[in-house]
Amino acid sequence: MMTKVLIADDEIMIRKGLAAFPWKENGYELVGQAENGEEALLMTRVLSPDIIISDIKMPVMDGLHLTQEIKKNYPSVYVILLTGFDELALVKQALHLHVDEYLLKPTDQETLLKALNKISKAIHIRKNKEAQFQKLKAQFQTALPTLRSNLFSDLVAGRYVSEEPALDTFRLFEIPVGQYIVISIAFFTGDTPPLNDCRQKVLENYMASVTISNICKETFKNYTADTLTFHSADRIHFLLIFSESITETDCMAIVQLGTHKAKKAILSELGVHLSFGISNLGHCLTEIPTLHYQATFSLNQCCFFNDDPTLYFKDVQSSENEDYYIPEARKEVFERSIRIGNREEALSYMQHLSHLFMTMKYPDMNRCKHLIIATLLQAVQITNEKSQLPSSSFDQSMAWIYQILDCQTLEELMTYAEKFLNNLISEGCKNTLSHYDGTANQIVEYIKENYASDLSLDLLSEHFHFSTTYISRLIRRSYGINFTEILSNTRLNEAKNLLQNSGMKTADIGKAVGYHDTSYFIQSFKKKYGATPNEYRNIIQI
Repeated sequence: MMTKVLIADDEIMIRKGLAAFPWKENGYELVGQAENGEEALLMTRVLSPDIIISDIKMPVMDGLHLTQEIKKNYPSVYVILLTGFDELALVKQALHLHVDEYLLKPTDQETLLKALNKISKAIHIRKNKEAQFQKLKAQFQTALPTLRSNLFSDLVAGRYVSEEPALDTFRLFEIPVGQYIVISIAFFTGDTPPLNDCRQKVLENYMASVTISNICKETFKNYTADTLTFHSADRIHFLLIFSESITETDCMAIVQLGTHKAKKAILSELGVHLSFGISNLGHCLTEIPTLHYQATFSLNQCCFFNDDPTLYFKDVQSSENEDYYIPEARKEVFERSIRIGNREEALSYMQHLSHLFMTMKYPDMNRCKHLIIATLLQAVQITNEKSQLPSSSFDQSMAWIYQILDCQTLEELMTYAEKFLNNLISEGCKNTLSHYDGTANQIVEYIKENYASDLSLDLLSEHFHFSTTYISRLIRRSYGINFTEILSNTRLNEAKNLLQNSGMKTADIGKAVGYHDTSYFIQSFKKKYGATPNEYRNIIQI
């Protein structure tokens, strides 16, 4: 596709001269000629040029005013201004308007073509980027239903450990936030079919699941700000999002009405019986794992009833037996934080437990203590494993467990637990560094004992059963220099001792310390000590 050009100049001879330029032969299309800036602005609206070549001085609307309007309203259009030698002051103004190119009149075809090609290249790059962006945008829109489902699944799994990243994703997907209820659905289509009909039955169940999901979404859509869904095994899960202005009573009334309508419509259309499990109302995205647990717990109780019920968590969970549900993904983040010594993530997990305890209507102090003890015991075990040292002081002394059992309030419990974890991470990092230093010392000691042989990182790797990269990092971390420097320093230091305490020849000393090339040995020795081996020997004998 040719690049479209518009000319604007009040002098007819200039316009004719520019029109005579071989536009098509050079990949351009001349779409129009304007006599002033106002006419050029109108033509821009109608003809959509890519480039405007305009004189600076014109009646009605000059080139500067035209450029200002173009850059304001059509930022993708490039402007080349034509100017005379006596108009340099105007050129300075043009530069402030971000004119793309300016040419001195009269201009030759070669100079004009060079300026056009420069701009055309920029246009093609921009259009390619825009086309790629539109392609990615289309792909994003196509994948959006799957992405929304994955987002809900990730929230349920606890992969968002704090509120802000989840909110960022919601904004990206243009999903509203507010209050949340999770609904879990199970459906029953009939008796188990014969074995040879199982494949057909699986297909029927899948189609039924999709249809049920669509009907429920359409039903809930009428009452909610948005609805997310995902499927797991034979169950369908919905996240209903309500405006923050709606009361809890109204949210629950909407759920009751929606589930009743959905159950009626699906029974009528598919002949399928549904059971619903309904969570409590949540106010944070990080509560969704708990809400999902509540919904599935409620749904599991439906098996004790015969009439395909809709059960609410608040009705089936007794207040004195509240569960402390922690998603597996959040537990994995905690384990990783202990392994790598990430203090912030580890303490964030403890704050999550604290929030969990504090938000329970009837927190059981003993259960809170047991959960904290189990969590800290796991942290101690991971710390001992990663340091590869004998049991830590935390493991050898169980006094900390008695300290936890003696805590009287949740605040006292969590304060002690966070302090304990903080100290544990500090000791773990210290032990890990000691372990690394110990390993590095063993490697360097081996180098000092075998410096005369043909040592290399590959040989060290084979001997110590570590990768060459790992060995290099260990040595540099503990000693601040690399393997080659340590080997060279060891050899040259030993060479210096032999020069002081023996009558060996320079070449023999070089070979004795691992240098097969005498010239290279002399060069290395002089670089380190500022004198050749012979010069050094003569100096110490004076």
